[in-house]
Amino acid sequence: MSVRGQGEDLYASSSRAVFAIGVDVGGTFCRAALVNQDGDVLNRTSVTTQIDCGVDGLIASLSELIESACNVPFLHGATKGWLPVGLAIPGLIDGRAAILDGAVVTRCVNLPFLEGISLHEELAERVGLKVYLLSDITAATWAEKRVADAERFVHLRIGTGVGCGVYVGGELQELARSGGGHPDILVCDESSRAVTCPCGLRGCLEMYVGGGRFDTSDSGEVFLAAQRIGAVISRIDASFSPERIALGGGVIEHTPELFLAIRKSRQANERPGEAIVSIVDKARLANDAGVIGAAMLAAYQNRQSPAL
Repeated sequence: MSVRGQGEDLYASSSRAVFAIGVDVGGTFCRAALVNQDGDVLNRTSVTTQIDCGVDGLIASLSELIESACNVPFLHGATKGWLPVGLAIPGLIDGRAAILDGAVVTRCVNLPFLEGISLHEELAERVGLKVYLLSDITAATWAEKRVADAERFVHLRIGTGVGCGVYVGGELQELARSGGGHPDILVCDESSRAVTCPCGLRGCLEMYVGGGRFDTSDSGEVFLAAQRIGAVISRIDASFSPERIALGGGVIEHTPELFLAIRKSRQANERPGEAIVSIVDKARLANDAGVIGAAMLAAYQNRQSPAL
């Protein structure tokens, strides 16, 4: 099922669920959390992503995370058995990003061993719970949109990898992807020297500012990274005219100088007589965005199941 066309009904429906588990698989960390109907994290846990252990090792690690997230006094065996799980991965599901209940991981640049795998089915068999597969940027955008005061909203996430989620017209948008991986709107370099990302996108932002791509202690490199991100923000402004753009992810969270440089660059590039419409802020939910969004979208999907 795609997010498109569901509109505000998703917010109303997901808020009526009681508990759900959100799992956010990242290139550096895997996180899990037990989330209530208001989007509050009741218990959270995380581990380093075991890239060298393959699918079996990842599933074993995620199973332990889910068990740990459920380790709270008010949950007992019978209650745990009906908890839905939202599994967010850093890639495309069924060739798309804006989808809530996909079948196969079709593109996962930073964890390529997941491609072609029905990861949610294997995890569901292991933990005995219903698992819904979705992209991490869909989950994070959903969660950040819920706490943002904006009807036209964009979430730009920069961590080990990069991602962009757009919510306009009452729905999450599926973005154009000419390279088959990251969306075209993440192009930050159109010069002849532009680097091609493993995702297939030439000049992709990930190749310039993804985790470990630049020295965060070097003011010159931080300034250049801010310029690259600013170029993408300009593309976002031109394409969607959002009211608010929330910047999140590990690189943003752990490099405060970068966010300040982005804001200064944006102000410096403002043309006389042309006010910048969109507000650029830090994402409010930090590392919890993925698990909160995954949990609440799983709760929504679980309520829509004809088997319930």
